[in-house]
Amino acid sequence: MVYIVIDLEWNQCSKGKTKAVPGMPFEIIEIGAVKLNENRQVLSRFQQLVRPKVYKKLHFAPKELLHISERDLKHGIPFPEAMKQFLSWCAKEGKEYHFCTWGAMDLTELQRNCHYYGIEDCFPNPLFYYDLQKNFCAEFGEGQSNLSLEHALERLSLKKGKQFHRALADAEYTAKIFQRLSMKEVEQYYSVDYYQLPENKKQELHMEFPTYIKHVSRKYETREKALNDRTIRTVYCPKCGKRAVRKIRWYTSNMKNYYSLSECMEHGYIRGRLRLRKTDDGKYYIIKTLRPIQQEEAQEMRHLRERLKKKKKKPKS
Repeated sequence: MVYIVIDLEWNQCSKGKTKAVPGMPFEIIEIGAVKLNENRQVLSRFQQLVRPKVYKKLHFAPKELLHISERDLKHGIPFPEAMKQFLSWCAKEGKEYHFCTWGAMDLTELQRNCHYYGIEDCFPNPLFYYDLQKNFCAEFGEGQSNLSLEHALERLSLKKGKQFHRALADAEYTAKIFQRLSMKEVEQYYSVDYYQLPENKKQELHMEFPTYIKHVSRKYETREKALNDRTIRTVYCPKCGKRAVRKIRWYTSNMKNYYSLSECMEHGYIRGRLRLRKTDDGKYYIIKTLRPIQQEEAQEMRHLRERLKKKKKKPKS
């Protein structure tokens, strides 16, 4: 078993999101990765600049952040060639490998770029990986989430010597943090990428973690069909699997995240959360998370629901 800690840098349309190529919001311009063995010791490194084809002019954000010029990128190689070299490097030892990232975007954008160039079947479906940002926040974040790579290094008193926001440097920093995390916790709280979704109800993902359960649905033609699916709306106890009694019906404040409060007569309150997301082809899917909570948090949910009701009834001036 080996671990591939990967970091990507990408460009976007310099004329704004409305002018971007459909299904290709970000074009990868650099791939960096560090390979570690089962003891999390560094085996080798990979770095490659990618010559852009879609967005040849650098957007102002990556230009300022990455300190990469358009002249630099002309020395890169085409994405298909870079991807071929990268995958060959990943499998060089002939062992099974797991991807590790800082955050949830890299593998999604990597697959989007592969799809654009017609590079298929590079990744397993479903694609499980380790989101080390999530793991770090759970172990060291003290209730905070989405902490930056730089913040994590400071919290662990790890040395910062290389420039941030370059693919290999960030991959090396992420690997150092990985070496300090509890491997038991990392393995227990793995992640799944949502670019490749279940094709049908039978393939839908049901994952059990020590403190919550997660369900990833198939794609639906409309948001209404997704939200009205009985399987999606039903709440089960994460501890015993029995159907829970609904205390607060599903509600939302932004039409993207929906919440409910239920109760298991044996194990107490359960917070339900539905994240409604749209796919590149205009369809919808849902990520349902069910988590046991204490009475205090259940009461907070009741108060929030009442505030939302009052806000909804308040006449607009």
